[in-house]
Amino acid sequence: MSGILEVTGLHSGYGDLEVLHGVDLSVEKGAIVSVVGANGAGKSTLLGTIAGVVRPTQGSIVIDGVDITGIAAHKVVGHGVALVPEGRKLFPFLSVEDNLRLGAFHKAARSRSKATRDEIYDLFPRLAERRTQMAGSLSGGEQQMCAIGRGMMALPKVLMLDEPSLGLAPIVVEQMFGLISNLASSGLTILLVEQNVADALELSSRASVLEQGQITMTGSGPELLADPGLQSAYLGIA
Repeated sequence: MSGILEVTGLHSGYGDLEVLHGVDLSVEKGAIVSVVGANGAGKSTLLGTIAGVVRPTQGSIVIDGVDITGIAAHKVVGHGVALVPEGRKLFPFLSVEDNLRLGAFHKAARSRSKATRDEIYDLFPRLAERRTQMAGSLSGGEQQMCAIGRGMMALPKVLMLDEPSLGLAPIVVEQMFGLISNLASSGLTILLVEQNVADALELSSRASVLEQGQITMTGSGPELLADPGLQSAYLGIA
C-alpha cells in the first residue's frame, strides 16, 4: 500500500552541491515516521525539498496521489504539506495570534482559520493565555508550541517537524514528544526529523536512517532502536 507521502529517487542540493542522492521514503497516513542521522546527513534538506524550499534535480514527491515535485513552496502548502522549521522561525515582534494567522494563508485554510485557531488554543492552553504576547518573548517550549500551531493552521495532511526538541530543557522535551504522540493519535500524519534518536524511534511506527544523503536503514522504530549498529553509532552503546 502506498503512503500519503511518497518520495522516490530524490536528488537535491544547493547549486553544484548535491546533498541527497536518491532518497526513497514512504509515510503512511496517520503515522509518525522519523528520519534520524548525524548533523550534515541531509535531514533538513530532505524536509526542505519536500516543502518546495529546495528544488529537486531528480526523483519525485507525491502527496495523496498528487505529484508536487519542484512546485513552489506556497503551492506545496496548498496541497497539504506544512513544515515546522528547525529553530521555529517565528516572527518575534508579532503576537502569538498573528503568527498563527500567518499559517492559514491558502484559501481552504483561511476559510476555517477561526475554528482551527480555537482548536489550537484548546490543544495549547498556554498559547491561549499568551495570544496577545509577542512571540519572541515566549519561552522555548512555548515558541515551539506556537510554531507547531502555525503549521497546523494550514490544515496539513502531513506535518513535518524539523528538530522540535532543539534547545529545550529535558522536561520540556518530554512534554514535546508527548504532544507529538497526541497529535498522531488525533489522526495527523507526522514526518519527524530529530537528533534525539532514542525518543524519536520510541515514538515512531516507521523510521529511516539518513547518512551522507542516502537512506541506509529502514524499519519500525523498535527494530531500529534494537539494532546494534545504530546503538553504537547514535546512542553511545558499545
